[in-house]
Amino acid sequence: MSKEKEIRVGKVDAISIILLLSFLATMNFVGRYYYFFVITFIVVLFHNCRGLKINAEVVIEFFLGLALLFFSNEPLGLTNIIKPFVYFMGGVIGCNILKNGETLDEKEESVYKIMGALALGAWIHLLLNMVLNSKSLVYRNTVDVWTHKVYGATGQAGLGILAIAFSVANLFSRKGKKSKVINLFVLLVVLAYNLILAGRTLLAVFFVEVAVAFVSVLYVNKDGRLKWKTVFVVIALLCCIAAIYSFNMFNVRGIVEETTFYQRFFSGNYSQKIGDDDRLTYKMFYLNNMGRFLFGGTHLRSELRHYAHDLLLDGYDIGGIFTLATLLLLLIFSARNLIQTVFNRNLRFETKLLTICFFCAFYIEFCMEPILAGFQWLFTAFCIINAVLNSLNKNLLGLQEGVCY
Repeated sequence: MSKEKEIRVGKVDAISIILLLSFLATMNFVGRYYYFFVITFIVVLFHNCRGLKINAEVVIEFFLGLALLFFSNEPLGLTNIIKPFVYFMGGVIGCNILKNGETLDEKEESVYKIMGALALGAWIHLLLNMVLNSKSLVYRNTVDVWTHKVYGATGQAGLGILAIAFSVANLFSRKGKKSKVINLFVLLVVLAYNLILAGRTLLAVFFVEVAVAFVSVLYVNKDGRLKWKTVFVVIALLCCIAAIYSFNMFNVRGIVEETTFYQRFFSGNYSQKIGDDDRLTYKMFYLNNMGRFLFGGTHLRSELRHYAHDLLLDGYDIGGIFTLATLLLLLIFSARNLIQTVFNRNLRFETKLLTICFFCAFYIEFCMEPILAGFQWLFTAFCIINAVLNSLNKNLLGLQEGVCY
């Protein structure tokens, strides 16, 4: 076997291991997502020991870990020391997935694979919980398949966020029929489970993703045939759904009106209607009291007995002003990476659409849920994808591939 082929085989094997471990991490296999991110990080270190790449975001993520470690009130222990640094590890993983010497098609394929692995892992976790709780759901509370703890609908719905982004992007792309059928099935599972859980966030993400994907096909995509085909399919689909629901074909309307979701928001039998959301009240409380606790410690959560349901505000409450500063910088860098990807003429439309859908899902979730307190795996996935896109765009600009800035 030639030296070139040996390198090629070794590279494929390492990437396959990274993808598998990333899948297990977002699946939170045996309830230890952070250990799988750590193992992935170690694999990357060994595989790239002579040419490890980092960027500015990775440095910021390291300081984010320090801020969370020193200013949160979590008791010291191995697990609580590791967890704040999984974001830094995610950034390093993402920076080193794309390899020197790969063609642009190979780089884009790697981006597609890592996004797919992260989304599939979380979706499998959701599917397992759905099966486990199919006959024992109590209102909106569910038992997690790994930890056997009771989880609320918010945590369960969060497992479907990336799957929605990935599936919608594929459904609006030029993928083949087999791919579209698989992604439609994945999407329907998530939406069916959400009807049971009556989650608002996931439904909001779904509608925004569909709207964003539709607009992207019209304005980002350059293929006129795909534009007209998409417009026709979307209009036909909306008409079919409206007709099926209006005429109660296959008893669809009856089934929907019996779900927890419908009763929660339209019948008044459950907690609240769509307009009665306390999250804005929680956010205002945090904003009005930020000056009292500059160094975190979760004092605001203790007083209010609620999260702010916001990445920045909950992050500030946990780790103070330093955590807030690092999170703001990471969001600014991510917006830059998103814009560079969308306007990069060398990239395929499918890569751009995936990026747009994933970042829309991330940003919506960041505004509506306590990310650093309950969705650490999601923020780590965000750090991985953000770093991958940074590396992709910098390499395409012709910068030195050995260093990722």
